[in-house]
Amino acid sequence: WDKATPFIKQLYFIKESGISPWACFTHACHETAFFSKTIGSHNYFGVKTPNKWTGQVVTILTHEYIDGNKTKGYAKFADWDTLEESLVYYANLIKRLYPNSLKCSPCAHCFFDGLVNGQFKWATDPLYAKKLRDLYELLRKEDKVSQCFKENLVQ
Repeated sequence: WDKATPFIKQLYFIKESGISPWACFTHACHETAFFSKTIGSHNYFGVKTPNKWTGQVVTILTHEYIDGNKTKGYAKFADWDTLEESLVYYANLIKRLYPNSLKCSPCAHCFFDGLVNGQFKWATDPLYAKKLRDLYELLRKEDKVSQCFKENLVQ
């Protein structure tokens, strides 16, 4: 959890943005395999490069679901110089493209459903929201994580 603590310490901005810090943390844990594999330096959420992206780009092998089949392919992902820049981009992206997530942010389960049930889909995995919900429940029960939140972020 050494890499998780600095992340949790920066979640004050996410909280001020109206997004549940626990939902954001869960999302990052899922996308980074518990902070063991970020994309580039600071892509904690699997954010691909948007059309007019002028920032850093990292190309990696990834998995996508096409017509229900899991496939491998290379994709371009955005990257940032700092954790804070990544979180600011994440919060703004949620506000802009995932209104279903933002409007029910206090409920993490609803937030996760909103990532896949709107005009834009965060992931192609048909079980993505369920995986996030299950991980959230697991993390909430983990004393070490709860203690880290208590010590580093006002809930």
